Amino acid sequence: MSTQGANEAGPYDNLEKFNLDDHGDHHENQRWSAVKKWFPNYEIFWRRFIVPLTNRIDPAISQGDVRWIRLRPIVPEKFEKLAVCHYSVFYYLSRAALRRTQVSQDQPAFVDDVVSLYETCLEDVHHFFGAVRDVAKDFNVQVDYLPKQHPHNYPRVAWDIYAYRNVLLHNPVLGRRVSDVGTWLPKIPARIKTSQEACDHLAQFRFSWKKVEKLPQHDFVAAGALLQSFEEGVSNYVNDTWGRLLIDLDGIRSREKFVRILGLKPLLPIEAPAVPSVLQPRAASGAIVKE
Repeated sequence: MSTQGANEAGPYDNLEKFNLDDHGDHHENQRWSAVKKWFPNYEIFWRRFIVPLTNRIDPAISQGDVRWIRLRPIVPEKFEKLAVCHYSVFYYLSRAALRRTQVSQDQPAFVDDVVSLYETCLEDVHHFFGAVRDVAKDFNVQVDYLPKQHPHNYPRVAWDIYAYRNVLLHNPVLGRRVSDVGTWLPKIPARIKTSQEACDHLAQFRFSWKKVEKLPQHDFVAAGALLQSFEEGVSNYVNDTWGRLLIDLDGIRSREKFVRILGLKPLLPIEAPAVPSVLQPRAASGAIVKE
């Protein structure tokens, strides 16, 4: 039975008072609103597992210090990789979401830019899953449901993004239909069952505008609708998977090993964050700020 009193605060309770709008880095402050509707579990994972890795929990370092958002020196490489990859998923997903909404849904400019950002996001999801597996293994936590091969073991949306990225960025300009009311790309049929089939289908149009020109209208997809389906598909997938990880990893924070390897003992219980300051530096994770 626990000896903790009924009204005694737990060591991590104050982490719930951290939020990205007030306590994230510059990009998180600016871009969280672009993805939080679809990906709220990013912030929950961030406050429970990433904030404890940073100087945000060190009362000796003020929020106005450029070091405040950075990782504490004691953090091991496995946890550093976890933080880096977790942040990178947000970075590219939010960039893609903003780029998509900068143009009309019916007439998206430079669709290849947005597709490339979603593919980079999924590559970082893959790296993040690898980092999670490394940490989970150390604590004997099973996360076998995380796919090990990108994009083939991922959901259908990952196949389509990968196939469009390949044909749009690694080949001559893909044929498309354009009018005053929209832009349409060759569609990947619903009958496609594998990532390789999706790539093979689009590959037939690599060097032929005539083949695209001969396609009936029902074999095209509106570029705006395609990009929106990518945003919703990727966001829903990562949010659901992060939700499962939050449940499976929650118990490791109470283990002595977690506290020891992260050097948390002198910092527990974690203090509540200070009131956000307008003087907080415009610092970004991974960016070295020279004063």
